[in-house]
Amino acid sequence: MVWPNQDYFDLTWPRLWNVIANPAMREAVFQIWLNRDYTDYAKVTGETGLTLSNWQPSAKMELFIRKDIAAQMWEYGILQTAPLQADPYSKGTIDLTADLTIGAAGSGSGQLKSPRGLAIAPDGSLYVADSLNYRIEHFDATGNLIQAFGTVSPGCPYAKEPPANVPIGTFCEPWGVAVSPDGQWVMWADTWNHRIQSSLQAVKPIKAWGTPNYDPASSGSFGLWGRVGLS
Repeated sequence: MVWPNQDYFDLTWPRLWNVIANPAMREAVFQIWLNRDYTDYAKVTGETGLTLSNWQPSAKMELFIRKDIAAQMWEYGILQTAPLQADPYSKGTIDLTADLTIGAAGSGSGQLKSPRGLAIAPDGSLYVADSLNYRIEHFDATGNLIQAFGTVSPGCPYAKEPPANVPIGTFCEPWGVAVSPDGQWVMWADTWNHRIQSSLQAVKPIKAWGTPNYDPASSGSFGLWGRVGLS
């Protein structure tokens, strides 16, 4: 801490000039900057609360440190006999082994790059929002690629907002995906195009809606959250 009393707030030119023109104030400020010594400043300003006998800035804040971590802090004289605190979440942790692994890192067929959203269709097949490959990939229940569709939208990633009339079937980082209960409709959150795209029977997207808008009160427009659901 250099200036915990924070009386530099609402600083005005007259106050600043007083620091420069008043030798006593000038010396007091230098003592704070150089030595963190508020003694002279307390005398000049008459702020008795800055004296060592009654100045307790630590009373205004609290810092909580786990005992086993605090025990490693030699500089603060903490005893090293503090027991290791058990992880409060360990009892609720379950280790699972994957039954199936799908895809691999890359941009080739069946590969993935920053996959985000996924959805399981009624037939057990899996749709994945392959965000940084700017496409959707559709795998069967055993992990084999059925199809992939989508290309990067012109200009994506954008410096600001997406251009008008971005072609349907192109994506700028799709993040979310959902499948209708009958498996007929699939929808994707086309994140940085601020729109939703949909397809019938899992073919090339045929419809898109939404416009950029970060105002939550705006109807029919989207911010940047890459999630999509069906209703």
